[in-house]
Formats: sequence, structure tokens, C-alpha cells
Amino acid sequence: MILIRNFLAFKRYEDIIKFTEHTEKKLRLNPNYGYIAQDISFWTGYSYFIFNDKTNALRYFEKTIASIPDTYFALYSQSYLRELIQDFGIDFNNYTKKLSDKYQQSTDFNEKVFYARLLFGLEDGWKKEYWKNETVAIMKKYFPETFFDFDDNAFKKVKEDWNAYLKFLVYVRFNMIEKAEALLYDMNINEKNVRSLLILKEILKYKNFTLARKYYDILGETGFIFENFAFFSKDLQFILYPIPYETEINVALSKISSTQLDKYLVYAVIRGESMYISKSRSRAGARGLMQLMPSTARLINRRIKVSEKYDLYNPLDNIIIGTTYLNDVIEAHGLLKGLAFYNGGVKPVSKLNKYFDPANEI
Repeated sequence: MILIRNFLAFKRYEDIIKFTEHTEKKLRLNPNYGYIAQDISFWTGYSYFIFNDKTNALRYFEKTIASIPDTYFALYSQSYLRELIQDFGIDFNNYTKKLSDKYQQSTDFNEKVFYARLLFGLEDGWKKEYWKNETVAIMKKYFPETFFDFDDNAFKKVKEDWNAYLKFLVYVRFNMIEKAEALLYDMNINEKNVRSLLILKEILKYKNFTLARKYYDILGETGFIFENFAFFSKDLQFILYPIPYETEINVALSKISSTQLDKYLVYAVIRGESMYISKSRSRAGARGLMQLMPSTARLINRRIKVSEKYDLYNPLDNIIIGTTYLNDVIEAHGLLKGLAFYNGGVKPVSKLNKYFDPANEI
């Protein structure tokens, strides 16, 4: 990925294509449905698009969507893909029908999963739900231990022994986490991720986000969770991406006169910046949930006048000031550059523009 990004910075699109295809051959991946890292497949598709090789561009955008259907790389790929099939003179419904036929006819596990995930990423409404169910069914068939619907098996197993379950609740409540881990292991819950999720769900009830962070770090290292998040049950999704501070976020958004800001983007910034820990402080001195520098907060507060004695460790004050600033930079610079400004300030974005003159926002 470092190599690809360096090629991208200097617009060496032919080298992106060359090295990606070389790597795929070395890994013996199927050229149509075998894929490597999503960002690499996206930039390879983009490079083919630059050279007007529409067939290969379409192939790599399909791979990008199928690998992880719910990221911004997948969303951009959908946009390019629709443009390409329009150029080919293909009706979108006919295109998805052909993909569906390939899915039905295939007997290869990897190929079936590829087309199910791709169609999930492309379709809407009941069709999207259908392809979600198909993907989960195939994965469960070949990997029975794989979890997608957290509550249905994991908690049943724990609750079968009521005394052990009560002990587990007490251990978590009073931060005796090692004992909780050992108890789950003794109950033959051997999958570490499942143990982590069971503990994390209980931790969240007490809003102990400092302790929860350890488990988010553990689970964040798991490729399976990142790649399959879109296919998890709602219960499992809300364990991994909870939505605390909802009242504070709604109040903050109500104070901005004109905004297109999605409240779930605010949650994403909070999760990324502080992992929901209201007393968080960075080495650089950024504070609170949305990791605001005191100088930035002072400038924003002069305009919106939250309070003369605002407290950046107070969730409401922090979210009001942080959401206002987030809205400002996105309105001024667009979504991706706005997020870059929010996270790193003016210098990194200015340097990027000066030295590399990027072709577009992404």
C-alpha cells in the first residue's frame, strides 16, 4: 500500500497497474474474483479508468465493492461502475441480473461469496437484504464457527449456566476482567473475539469507555470484523459502534443554522478521535470527545458563545464546539479534505496541494 500511494502521489498510474497485477499473479488470485486490499484494487481500477481501459476498470471496481461493500472506496467504485456500464450501453438491471446468474451457476465457494457481496453492495431495499442473507448463509455453511448474529448463539451458551452467568456479570461490573475472561474460557467459549464481544457488551452498559477501548483495540485488529461489518446483525453493529451522547449531539446540531452534517459522521469522529472517552487528552494537547485544541475551541466559542467557562472535558460543551468546527471545515473544503483539516490542521493539506496537486478530492 505504501508503494501504491507513492505511485499515486506522482500520478504513476501505469506502475500501479503493473505492480498490482504482478502481486496478484504471485498470490495466484483468480483475475475475476480474487482480490487483495480494497484500497489497492480501487486505485488499480482508477488507473485503468484514467487510461480509458473500461473493461479492466470495471473488473477492479467490482473487486473493490465485493471486498468490503460499506466503505467510501466501495461507494466511489459504485459511482465509477455505473458510469462505465452506461458507457457500455448496458442497463443496470440487466447488469445485476447477469451477476445474479453467475452467482446461481457457480459451484465455487469463493466465486459465490464474491458475487453475493458484490450484489449486496450494488442493490437497494429488499434485494440488498436478500444478498446480505445469502452472503451470511454461505459463510456459515463453510465456516460454522463464524459469527454474524451475536446474540443468537453466544449469549445462549453463557446463560445456560445461570450461576456462572451471574458471576460473569459481577466480574465485569467490578472490573475483574481477567476472571470474566477465564470464566468464559471455562465455559468452552474458545473464540477470543466472541469472548471480547461478550465482555464489551456488558462494559457498555456501564459506559466504561476507558475499559472498552482495550476491547475495541483488540477487535480492531481483526480483519474479519472490518471486512464483514455490513453483514452483522444490528445488535452486533451497535456493540462495535455504539451511539452514546445522543442528546448532546442532537443539541449541537440544532444550534447550527445551516448544516448537512450527518449525526453519524459526528459519532464516527468521536469514535476515531477519542473512542468515546470524555476525559481523553492527546500528546499534542487536544481534549475531550472530539479532541479539540484549546486555541481552536476559543476561536469557535467567540462566535457561538457556548459559555465563558466552557469545559472541553464536558461532553455537551465539547460536542457543541467540535460539531460547529467540523461543520465549518466541511463546508469550506468538502467532506474528505474537511475531515483532513479537522484531524491534522491546515499544514498537511496545504503541503499535499502544493507538492502533489491532486486530481480530485479522493
